[in-house]
Amino acid sequence: AVADAIIVLATAREGQRSFAQGNVYGKMIDAKSGDVMEFRAQEAEHLGNEGRVILTGPTEKPVLTQNGAKGSKRITGKTIIYYIDARRLVSKDSAEAVMHQPHQEK
Repeated sequence: AVADAIIVLATAREGQRSFAQGNVYGKMIDAKSGDVMEFRAQEAEHLGNEGRVILTGPTEKPVLTQNGAKGSKRITGKTIIYYIDARRLVSKDSAEAVMHQPHQEK
């Protein structure tokens, strides 16, 4: 599906706010870990002064995937909040999480 709106968070500065509605796609790359996070949501809001991204969906749950050296995560819920500085994800209401870790040889 083609996104109605693309929210770019890498260029948003502290104190800035951005909001998108419709079929929203976003991609974030963690500068420290190199993890790549991608999301699809009906609504996405970046609150730069609070250091968080809020994903919601009135009729469809947002989905966030995170891929990195330590494995992958797929998170859904009525509301997903990503705290940028703390690198913490919170999923509320009907939350589901699937995590995969790479096999480590002993």
